[in-house]
Amino acid sequence: MTTGRDVKLRCWKAVAVVGATAALLALGAAQTARLSTPGPGGGEAECLPPMKVFHFALGGDGLDRERVSALLVRVAPEVPVGQLRFEPSPEEILPTRDGALELRYPRTALVRASSLRITVCAASPAHEVREAYWIVRERGQTLARLVSAESLTWEWREDGVQAVPGTRRIVREIACAGEALVRPYQLVAPGEPVCVKDPEALARLQAELERLQAEMASPLGRLKALILGDRVYQERLAALNARMAALYLYAPSEGLVLGVARDERNGLVWVRLQAEAAPSPAPGADAEVRVAP
Repeated sequence: MTTGRDVKLRCWKAVAVVGATAALLALGAAQTARLSTPGPGGGEAECLPPMKVFHFALGGDGLDRERVSALLVRVAPEVPVGQLRFEPSPEEILPTRDGALELRYPRTALVRASSLRITVCAASPAHEVREAYWIVRERGQTLARLVSAESLTWEWREDGVQAVPGTRRIVREIACAGEALVRPYQLVAPGEPVCVKDPEALARLQAELERLQAEMASPLGRLKALILGDRVYQERLAALNARMAALYLYAPSEGLVLGVARDERNGLVWVRLQAEAAPSPAPGADAEVRVAP
C-alpha cells in the first residue's frame, strides 16, 4: 500500500518528466487565446469565501527573479478564471489547451516580490495545484523550470481569516465488492455514494420499486389507499429505500477521487479519496487510512 507522501512525490515527479518540452508546447498553444488581466480586485465580483490561497515562493528553486517572466500553473478541479485572484497582478493571462494558465509579468514585476499568490474564490479543500512551472529567460532562451514542492504552500480562509490552520492532506482507500460509481478527479461530497456493493441486487430492488409505484398509481391502488390509507404503501416504500441505501458505500468526507482500481486477487474495487484532515501530531505529514468494506 502506497503512502500519501508517495502519491505526492509521484505527482511532482510525473510533472518533472514532462519538463520544459510540455511547458513550451503549452506556451505555443496559449498564443491562440489571450485574456485581459482581471487584477487582484480589478473591478471583478467580490471574492466569496471560503478561499484557498496558494503561495509560490520566489526566493527558492535557485531563481533569478529578474529573469522570471511567467508562471504556468494548473489548478484542479478546474475553475474559471473569474473565480481566481492573483497578486501581483499579471500583465496577461493565457489559457492553454490542457486547462493550465500562463500568468505573464513585465520584466521587473517580480524582482521585489517574495511570493506570487493565487486565490481560489468559493473554493473547496480539494482544490490543489496539479502542476506549476516558472518561465524564465536564460541566455536568449525561454525555459520552463519546475516549481518545487518546498516552494509551494497554501492556506484556507473563511470570511477573510485563516480558519483551518495546520490541516493536512490524507488519502482514504474505500474498498467495495461491487462497482464504483465515481471516476478519477471527480469531486465528491460527504455522504455521496461512491460504490454499489451488489449491482444485480440493486437492479432487482429498483424493478420492485417500479412495480410498487405502478401499483400505487393504478385505479385499484388508489382505491386501496383510499380505503385502507396510504400507510400500507409508504411502509413498503420505506423498506425498499432502506434496502437500496444499504447497498451503497458513501464518501466519509469531501474530497477528490485520485483513482479507482480493481484488485484482481479478491475482486474488490478500491476508491482512493484525497481529503483534508485535522492537524496531525507531526504537522505537514501525510497519512493514509483504509476504510473497511
